[in-house]
Amino acid sequence: MTGPRRGLARTAFLAASLLTVAFLSERNAAAADFVADPAASALDFVYERAGNPAEGRFLRFSGAGRFDPEAVQATTLRLQIETASIELGNRLESAFATSVEWFDSKTYPVADYRLLSLSPLGDGRYDTRGVLRIKERSMLIQTPIRLAMENGRAIAEGALSIDRRAFGLGIGPISAFVTIGDRVEVRFRLVADARPGSIGAEGEANPTVGQGVD
Repeated sequence: MTGPRRGLARTAFLAASLLTVAFLSERNAAAADFVADPAASALDFVYERAGNPAEGRFLRFSGAGRFDPEAVQATTLRLQIETASIELGNRLESAFATSVEWFDSKTYPVADYRLLSLSPLGDGRYDTRGVLRIKERSMLIQTPIRLAMENGRAIAEGALSIDRRAFGLGIGPISAFVTIGDRVEVRFRLVADARPGSIGAEGEANPTVGQGVD
C-alpha cells in the first residue's frame, strides 16, 4: 500500500474507532439512576372554580428512578408529593385545600406515584401505567409522556386528567358550599439528574394496584 493510501486507511480506521468509542460511551451513560431536581421541575394543575378556569401547583416533591433506553421495560420511578405544599394563589384557599375534606395533609402528608410500566410509542413518546395514591385511595393511571435525554438529564413531560372525587377530595359539608369542578388536569415537567449507584429496592419495587373509588 502506497503512502497516501496508507494514510487514508489509518485516518478512516481512527475515525471509526473514535465513533465506536463515542457510541459505546453514549449507551453506557444512558443507562443510569436518576434523582428529580424540583427546582428545574414543575407540577401544575388546572381546575374549574365557580365556573372559571383556575390554576395551582405543588411546590415540594421528590422522585427517583432508573431509565435505560436499551431496557425500557425495566424503567422504575417513584414520585412523592408533599400535599401541604399546594399553592392556589390565595392563602385561605391553599390552607383549605390541606384540610380534612381535601388532602388532609396532617394525616396524609404525601401523595405517592409509582410507575408500573413504560412502553415506547416512537419519536420520544412513551405510554405509562402507574398507581397514584392520595390519602387512602389508589388508582391506576395511564397517560402518554415525552421523554428526552439532554446532557445527562432525563426530562419527562405530560398531562393527565383525574376526577378529584375518586380520591375523596372535596367531600364534606363545608366543601358542598364551594363550587369546584370534578375534573382536574395535571401538567408535569419532571427533570432528573443522573447519579451513580442504585436507587435501592424500595424505589424499584412495583406497587400493588389499589381498589380505586369505594
